[in-house]
Amino acid sequence: MSGDFNHDPHSSVFHMDQTKVMDGTLVMNPFLYSKLAYDPFKDFAPISLVALVPSAVVGNINIPVNSIREMVDREKAKPGTFQIGISTPTSQVNVGLLNQMAGTNFTMVPYRGGTTQITGIMAGDIPLGMESINVSLPLWRAKKVKILGLVSAQRLSLAPEIPTIAETFPGYDLGIWQSIVAPAGTPRAVVARLFASIHKVLQMPEVRDRLLAAGIEPATSKSPEDFAAFIRAQADVRAKVIKDVGLKLD
Repeated sequence: MSGDFNHDPHSSVFHMDQTKVMDGTLVMNPFLYSKLAYDPFKDFAPISLVALVPSAVVGNINIPVNSIREMVDREKAKPGTFQIGISTPTSQVNVGLLNQMAGTNFTMVPYRGGTTQITGIMAGDIPLGMESINVSLPLWRAKKVKILGLVSAQRLSLAPEIPTIAETFPGYDLGIWQSIVAPAGTPRAVVARLFASIHKVLQMPEVRDRLLAAGIEPATSKSPEDFAAFIRAQADVRAKVIKDVGLKLD
């Protein structure tokens, strides 16, 4: 679900009438690219979150750790014990923030895609990787991989037994999310109606059940203003980590 990086930010694919966006469009691309065809903070009117699709630290079923704390402690005691696979810029930023907060220096191993990476984890080619929850959750339930922690501010209702990384390192939240925005200048009354409609739809049991079955956590903001503040806060965190990691895509 991190397909936001498959788009060319310099192309016309980001039309101002496109309203469904992922986190990368709003809070990652501005810091990954020197030039964009849009301004995420001026060209859109935030409406609401609609879904959370967090990544997770996924491990080979035979690794000798079962939690983020155990993983970090072993790595700090013997640097180089673990490598972590990454397949998107988002996952690279996730590991970068973990290294900052945990005082570790996990080596990142790039993969061309999540399918290759998860296959490598299960085969034991690499012990750990950052992988989306909708890919890793079925494998975890089948006891084919371990999930050590979610890249999310809170646990997910679809798997409440899986802890978050934030439970070990408070403030760690770089979860992937989807949202609805409108073109800048959209009348406030229209934004309010859209927000109310989104909230209503996401409360429908049949909608929630279908999303949860796909490994997607339905989520709405408290208000359009609350979502705007959320975007700014998420952008601030990502900007710092991207700078510290030294990540640029152009």
